[in-house]
Amino acid sequence: MFAIGSQVTCISACPSNCKNCSTQTLCTTCSPGYSLLNGSCIKIVCVNSSSCKLCDQNQACLQCLDSYSQFNYVSMSCTQFCSLPNCQKCQVNSKTCELCSPGYALYSWNGSCVYSVIKNCIVLHDWRFQ
Repeated sequence: MFAIGSQVTCISACPSNCKNCSTQTLCTTCSPGYSLLNGSCIKIVCVNSSSCKLCDQNQACLQCLDSYSQFNYVSMSCTQFCSLPNCQKCQVNSKTCELCSPGYALYSWNGSCVYSVIKNCIVLHDWRFQ
């Protein structure tokens, strides 16, 4: 920090990814996704999740990768985006469904969700194709 005239004070820029600093080189608070280590901000790598883009210092997921959605604040986890009709949760490859919406059952032959008139039916097996 240095003075410009008698009434204006200029605070120098903080180091990269630093939210607050005490000097130009000493960080006191880091931006989200970074952790303070000896006055510097280092990027936090999410080691416990392949679907998480941003973690805190305790490895809790704060933000999902772009191809993931539906952040679960209870389990602090992400699920892969699923655009299949009537599907709540896709398989990892996103081409087949793992869990269908209520009132729909998983068609075991091709992994799609079909309307089910059978109450509480979760999976429909088509034995003709096996």
